[in-house]
Amino acid sequence: MSLEKREGFTIIETLIALAISTIVFLGLLATLLYAKKYNMSKACQYEAVRILHEKLEELAKMDYAEVTSELNNGATNCQDALRKNYITRYIGNLKVKYGLYYDINENTDLQLKRINLEVCWKYQGKFHHVSGTTVIRNKE
Repeated sequence: MSLEKREGFTIIETLIALAISTIVFLGLLATLLYAKKYNMSKACQYEAVRILHEKLEELAKMDYAEVTSELNNGATNCQDALRKNYITRYIGNLKVKYGLYYDINENTDLQLKRINLEVCWKYQGKFHHVSGTTVIRNKE
């Protein structure tokens, strides 16, 4: 009985190699999708921080007497502000709405107003927010 030397792969070896390649490809695809989602989430957060910084700079320049009337947008929380008083920004091809909620605390003895600003947005079905505070003193 003579043994013939065969060359090439059997169908079983080919199917196993195909299965392994498919699993590796799906893992890479899942990683790529996660990275894209993560990067978009961070881009939305970065834009919220930019808005927060811009608004806090504007607030610091406001007149003490006008602060309360200027910032009262009728919202009771940040999610409410997202419906009533929002800024729209485009991040890539995604349209994102950012709500602005102002909480003003006045100390009449010291003639100070502490303004807490919360910027919120909704991404991937979840609400996110960043917040900051500034103080305005009556200069009179």
